Amino acid sequence: MPPSWATGEMCSYALVQPSIVSTGESLSFIHTLFLDFDGVLNNEPFLRQMRSEGEMDRLFDPVNIEAFDGLCEAVSVSEVIISSSWRKGRTVRELQTLLEQNRSLKAGLVRGVTPEIGERGDEIVAWLERNPRESFLVVDDFPLEEYFPDRFLRTSTWVGLSPSAVEEWLDRKLKGS
Repeated sequence: MPPSWATGEMCSYALVQPSIVSTGESLSFIHTLFLDFDGVLNNEPFLRQMRSEGEMDRLFDPVNIEAFDGLCEAVSVSEVIISSSWRKGRTVRELQTLLEQNRSLKAGLVRGVTPEIGERGDEIVAWLERNPRESFLVVDDFPLEEYFPDRFLRTSTWVGLSPSAVEEWLDRKLKGS
């Protein structure tokens, strides 16, 4: 049976809240989260449905937005850096507004964008070289594992960032893997 978020049914976003961590251990604080949009905050089925319904101003899937907000809350993210191609030609304030318009509670965490120099992994590395961070997480549907093997949460273009992906990532981090 598919998960409720895949069928459009209501699901509990408590899955990604810190209170679900019942081991008594706490996750490390993640200072910076690098965020892609397509394949993370939206997904192919959602975009196709919006196009077919003529709702072109709904850019992000509410399920993906809630999973993003829950992840930020669960690991106490203090800043979000946009690595998505959506950053091109937009100010930080415009990117915050996009998230706000799509009901993200964490839009105010957007503090900057990665430089435009080519490959996404290289752009994140360049940002980190200029702005060193000990604690960061990259959330993307591109295969960036070789760049960030221990600091990467890969999503699916067909699902986006789901509550179950966040829960699995949190579980792996609690187990130290």
